[in-house]
Amino acid sequence: MTKNPIVKPYYNIVGNTVDPCSDFQNIISKAKTHRKQKVFIKYYTDCYNRPLNPPSCMCFELLTICELSNLSEVVRSNDDKKRIPDFFIIHHTVFQS
Repeated sequence: MTKNPIVKPYYNIVGNTVDPCSDFQNIISKAKTHRKQKVFIKYYTDCYNRPLNPPSCMCFELLTICELSNLSEVVRSNDDKKRIPDFFIIHHTVFQS
């Protein structure tokens, strides 16, 4: 497996390696193949076959706050890390916990 130089390793509290980008891709894939697709995902899969994934605004709609928090772990800039929870009006330490 080729390592992505942009993505830093992330370890959960138990010490297991977590790959938020791969997890995000799995969430998107499951949403596209789920028997009861969300309306916006169904529209995308019915109308488009390229690019493989829907636009990011659709993909991020699929995430829970916990999954979004895990995904934010791969962001390198601390300023950027603080902007995500600011959008949800959540303190960054609460968001990361």
